[in-house]
Amino acid sequence: MNKNVFKAMWLSVMAVAVVTVSSCSSDSDFFDLDGVDYIESIENNQICENPLINDGYIDYIDNQYVIKISKRQALAKGISKDYYNELEISIAKGNEMLRKIIDSCTVKGNTVIVESILYSDDCKRTNLSRTLSADPEANKLPRGLIVTTGQEIGKASVERLPIIMRSVKCNCLSNVALVPIQIVVASSFGNSNIKSGIEKNLNLHVGFPASNVPGGIEYSTTDSYGGRCAWAGDTTLVSNN
Repeated sequence: MNKNVFKAMWLSVMAVAVVTVSSCSSDSDFFDLDGVDYIESIENNQICENPLINDGYIDYIDNQYVIKISKRQALAKGISKDYYNELEISIAKGNEMLRKIIDSCTVKGNTVIVESILYSDDCKRTNLSRTLSADPEANKLPRGLIVTTGQEIGKASVERLPIIMRSVKCNCLSNVALVPIQIVVASSFGNSNIKSGIEKNLNLHVGFPASNVPGGIEYSTTDSYGGRCAWAGDTTLVSNN
């Protein structure tokens, strides 16, 4: 099937999902995760593994991802050419997106803290509705779902972050790409914390610079077909370095 035709069909399907779920949650329109395995049902038992990350061949230097192994060396280690090529394209696009996000925050005069998560162990994820059930205080906090259909930035806002909402837990799932970079930005009080990782099914826990003030969450992915970010407020104080 022609790639453009396939993408048009996929975007038509996602448009229905956006109408049903809402592409951007506001303080009065939170997506209830309790009892809904919206993301985990798709990737329920998949062990996500990036062999180049596990073997230490991908690094994060000066807010940019770097592949530290040539294609020839990767092929010799059993990495497929298609996998390496897709990762190379994803990293190039992800680095570009990170630069734009960081520059945008810097232009606004924000204090910006940027961090990357490079997993090197079992990446099996737990659905947020189950994770939060053990924390009754967190269960009362705002939560929602951001849906994108491409590489645009999806946004959600909270009119005023509860004073105990110190961070946000995000379960990010790309739609098609196998090795996408996914980025979450948590902003409040004029400052931003940015966290990213390379994985199809990615958990990110990002601290808010301040609470008891208006807050925002932004999600983006290098996946050309977009992705979904289920987010939920958390009481944990996260140290963003």
